[in-house]
Amino acid sequence: MSKIKYIHCLGSSFTAGGGFEWETLYEKRTQPLHEFYGHLDEEKTQYNYSWPGQLQKLNPALEVINHAESGYGNDRVYRILYDIVTKHGFNKKEHLFLIEFSGLGSKEFFLNDINDFIVTNYGYDNKKINHVDLAKSYFNDISPSKEKVQDNRNVFENFLKKTFNEEKESKDLEKNISFILSWLKQNELNTVITSKPPFLHKIDDDLYNSFNQITYSIKSKKYYEISDFIYNEKLTISDETNGFIKDNHPGFETNQLIATIINNYLVENKIIDGYKKQNEKLSKYGRLKYIHCFGTSYTAGGGYEFGTSREFIKDLVSIYEDSGEELSRYNFSYPGQLKKLINSKGIDLKVQNHAESGAGNEMMYRKFFEIVKNPKFKKEEHLFLFEFSHLGRKEYYSNELNDYIVLNYKKINKEDIDVSVGKKYFYDTDRDKKVLNNIDEISRKFLNETINEEEQTFQLEMYASYFSNFLMNNEFNYYYTQPPWANLDTYRHDIINFYFKDTNTRKENVKFNYDEKDNWPNEGFVSFFHDYELQIFKETNGRVEDGHMSLWGSKIVSSQIFNTLIDDNYIKSEKVDYIPPCPNLKVL
Repeated sequence: MSKIKYIHCLGSSFTAGGGFEWETLYEKRTQPLHEFYGHLDEEKTQYNYSWPGQLQKLNPALEVINHAESGYGNDRVYRILYDIVTKHGFNKKEHLFLIEFSGLGSKEFFLNDINDFIVTNYGYDNKKINHVDLAKSYFNDISPSKEKVQDNRNVFENFLKKTFNEEKESKDLEKNISFILSWLKQNELNTVITSKPPFLHKIDDDLYNSFNQITYSIKSKKYYEISDFIYNEKLTISDETNGFIKDNHPGFETNQLIATIINNYLVENKIIDGYKKQNEKLSKYGRLKYIHCFGTSYTAGGGYEFGTSREFIKDLVSIYEDSGEELSRYNFSYPGQLKKLINSKGIDLKVQNHAESGAGNEMMYRKFFEIVKNPKFKKEEHLFLFEFSHLGRKEYYSNELNDYIVLNYKKINKEDIDVSVGKKYFYDTDRDKKVLNNIDEISRKFLNETINEEEQTFQLEMYASYFSNFLMNNEFNYYYTQPPWANLDTYRHDIINFYFKDTNTRKENVKFNYDEKDNWPNEGFVSFFHDYELQIFKETNGRVEDGHMSLWGSKIVSSQIFNTLIDDNYIKSEKVDYIPPCPNLKVL
């Protein structure tokens, strides 16, 4: 049984909770914190938002003390450590030290004017000092000590410029690290390294390897320094707030993650008593909260516009009213059936259908961008399903409607073009229709003068390529339910050929088939439901002449997307059986 009662955390701002200075008097520092994190049921203190504060929550029976200060480095670590150990009554069996080592760029001095320690943070290039900052406690300095510290800026800046030598400082740092490691080892102090020293002499390799060392990982790569971990895995406050708060310290969820990693290491190695904890960033499951579906009327639930004045809606109601299904376009779409399936398995996920009848890629790009640019967007919580459209759809903004409209067009001959204008088509109000009717003729003339099929094909290909690379570059969670290449007959441009080649191996595609033989592995669900005759007019035995995907088709497509989510570890559940191709709704 462990005798540890106290955990001492020593280090820089990465341990202190840098970026979360809730208690500061500087409103510019606290206001963004309140705007982004204010809704959380968390104590608004820097300690609580640091990883030592979160480690305390995981170990309420122990006392976790955060000695770290923003701006300070190894000098302060050595001083605080020595002060603790040399105090009267110190029992080394009861104390554990978690040490984050730092590199060049900070030096601690005692300032007689305030009778206390201060830190100087300096930057350098070409081996010369280029700026110096002084503080007793960053963001917490108050008068009169604040003024006394700043009054000495020139003294310290001149001194550092005269005495700084990068090579000598590096060797001095290396020497002191060697001394402190030996001192910790010889005195048999319980020590765990939370961030590896940046400078370590070869003579100390065996000595250093004898210490317990935390490694950080959420995928396969391992990191030995907190800074490397958060920068490479994009776990900073800036990343967490999607740039709303520009700060390169660990985010709050990151500090929760770091606390979990450290806790599990201490428990697993029997350094402390307790239990290993789970964190959603360490788990393959439980991270996803939203599924966003984009596309055309095929995704929107086209043909099932219940509640509108479409001529065959009464027939649809009479056919499906006893089916046990909610009579709504959303429910009859594959996103609605996917939500129904997911919720039936006890999985709490929101499935949002952003698709609109008549709309194309331009609306998809716009709505997607609106979601990901929200300051509170967290990409690990969102999965996107994209149905790409073909030629014949253009989106424009109507000043009169103060909203976007879509123009569906088709060339009749070389001289004329057929145009249909809508906002939400069958859901447009009488006022909308009146405005749209006025736009119709103007749009026809405009498109007749500006539409060139070859150029439009190029534009379609170009933006599909740009968008796909944007998705990959930012590592969003996404699938293509109808990939770009399924709608493109020719690839006349080398860059398009290069990007879209070897499509059978692309991980972004949902594979639609009945028997796991990959009959149509990458052609998209639109091709799939047409090939297997899963249209509304087939399902209704011709009573409703509409070529959109039927309810049965939506059930099949949603079930295969559901199984794909299981395969790729987005959700945890038993797979559903393959649904046969023939519709067997009792109402038919």
